[in-house]
Amino acid sequence: MEPYEALAAYGVEQGGAIEARLHSVSSPSDSESADRPHELLGALMNGVVQGDVLPNLEVFRSNWHTAGFMVYYLGVHGRFGSLRLHVWPRGLRRIQVLGDDPTKGGIHDHSWKVNGYCIENYKDEVYEVARQEIGADRRFDQAKLRVSEVVYSPDGRDSIRMGDECVSATVREARSMRPGRIHVIEPGVYHCPTVPENEFAATLVMNSQRKLRGGPHVLLSGPVESFTVIRREIDSDEIQLAKSQLKEKL
Repeated sequence: MEPYEALAAYGVEQGGAIEARLHSVSSPSDSESADRPHELLGALMNGVVQGDVLPNLEVFRSNWHTAGFMVYYLGVHGRFGSLRLHVWPRGLRRIQVLGDDPTKGGIHDHSWKVNGYCIENYKDEVYEVARQEIGADRRFDQAKLRVSEVVYSPDGRDSIRMGDECVSATVREARSMRPGRIHVIEPGVYHCPTVPENEFAATLVMNSQRKLRGGPHVLLSGPVESFTVIRREIDSDEIQLAKSQLKEKL
């Protein structure tokens, strides 16, 4: 069976009007159960991901996330949202440094609810963010971070719009997930993946319909002006590396 046909049997379709709907803000009347696709993620892992998606990984649209992991876009479920496979290959990261400090720039939030099924070894840190005052000279303390909005573009050239709000970010929780567990990231909560480069990790993720009108946001250091980020494509050798390491775990 073709991978798209196999996913369609679970209600996961390719783009179109359903995908466009995800970008509008959901209404309060939307069912809360639509935010909990846990059973579907488990069913997909036990069937179609191993048998149909993994052998055909190269047919899916994909790119590197600026935080250094792979994103494969598997399709859209009309009730639950956008289905993605995230992979951190062992020994390979493609991090794009944002701002002027390479140790910062991975802390971000989402304007939708994220439900992630841990395939292997997912780790992240969840942050408490507090607003900080900006000096009268409008200069930003390097110890503080600027709240910047990410505006996605269909052509892969995303805009980072630097804001005037200045914050501090403190680790509230460090998470390490076992295979088969679900991790949740609520809209507006800041986090950062922390999978070491010498380790492999993967998650099957469902992003809900948009819940917040603004954002998502990334926290950056330094006096950086607004700029454009071009999403890097994943080349064929990198896809094969991801496939081989996924096969070791599935």
